[in-house]
This record gives sequence, C-alpha cells and structure tokens, in this order.
Amino acid sequence: MKRIFGFPALAGALVLVLAVCCGGSGPGYLPGPVRYAAGYEFNAANKAVATVWKLMDGGVTPIPLTNGPNGAEAYALEVYGGDLYAAGFESDGTKAVAKVWKLTDGAVTFIALTSGSNNAYAHALTVYGSDLYAGGYESDGAKNAAKVWKVTAGTFAEFTALTNGANPARATALAVDGSDLYAAGDEFSGSMLVTKVWKLTGGAVTPIPLSNETYNAAAYALLLVWE
Repeated sequence: MKRIFGFPALAGALVLVLAVCCGGSGPGYLPGPVRYAAGYEFNAANKAVATVWKLMDGGVTPIPLTNGPNGAEAYALEVYGGDLYAAGFESDGTKAVAKVWKLTDGAVTFIALTSGSNNAYAHALTVYGSDLYAGGYESDGAKNAAKVWKVTAGTFAEFTALTNGANPARATALAVDGSDLYAAGDEFSGSMLVTKVWKLTGGAVTPIPLSNETYNAAAYALLLVWE
C-alpha cells in the first residue's frame, strides 16, 4: 500500500505503541497490572493484521483487531470508559479507512472514521472531556489534510480539519490541557516539511510552527508537563 507518509512493509511483526495499565479504579484504569502493545503482524497470506498484544505475568496474548484479507495497522492505544481502544487504519481493498477499534472483554468492534472515498490514517488517541479523539490525516485524492476525529458514546460524531489541504499535512500525537486539545504533526510548506502544533479551543484551530523552513522537520509525540 502506497503512502505519502509511512513505513515500508516488512515481513513479520511490528510494535508501534506500548501502553501500561495499572491496577486501580476510576478513569484511565483497567484491572492490572497489564501492559498492552499495538502494531501489526503479517499472516500467512502476507497481509498486515492490526494486532494488540496483552502482556501479563502469565505470558503474552495476541488480540487480532482485523481478520487479515486486507492490510491493517494499529498506531495508538487509549483507555476510555473502562474499555481499551486502538487507532489505525484498515484497507477496504482499494483505500485505507481510518478506524478506531474497541476491545471489551476480549470482543473487538470498530468505528470507521472515514468513508473509504480517500486514504485516511488515525495515528493518535486521547480522552478529552467525555469524548475520545483520534488524530491523523485524510487525503482529498491528491494531498493529505491533518484531522482530528471525535468519538462520542462509542460512535463517530464529527471531525475537525487542522489544515485546508493546500499542502500535505498530518497529525501524529494528541494531548489535553484544560479545555484545550493539542495536536502535533507536520505540514509541507511548499518547500520544506514544517513541524507544527495545532491548538483546538471551542472549535477554533490555531497553528503553532515549531520549526523554520531551513530543513525538513517532523513531530511524532506530544507531552504536556505542568512545572
């Protein structure tokens, strides 16, 4: 599968994100200690299967998110409403569809964030208020626009475009600060790839460039620290 941004396909398995859930109660907790990793593993038909691996003291349990006829990858994990969610994409045979998978007591369901009209990928997850948000990008057929998708009560609700699609862009990380949602990623300026953070406040989007256009730059993680 060809992507403007992405990794070359490799035989075997690739872990793209690791999450640790510890014992406790309340938001953000699952019975534990349990460690989860997400990524993909190739099957006998050489198709990438989006997979979550559950690591406990008793061993490792792989949990396939897809059944393998088309390529799929998982890039992010988050706990929301007591359930584990993974974000990524699955090909429908023609286009990549951005998806969020929900894991409840071993059962896997999915939420399609895009229609499959154009390629789209979800690379990040975070909980913001009472909603789950996914960050990534969607093509318009020619260029990628960075986007944030909102999931409410387990159902896709709406999306916010962080860029206008004039130049390729993607969101690769999300974080919350009070009433503001932040997305990190990059946008092509026409000559160079520029690292950016987008601030979302009440639906308004404010881009914050982090790099100049001297050299290409990209952002893959975002962390808010109160000091």
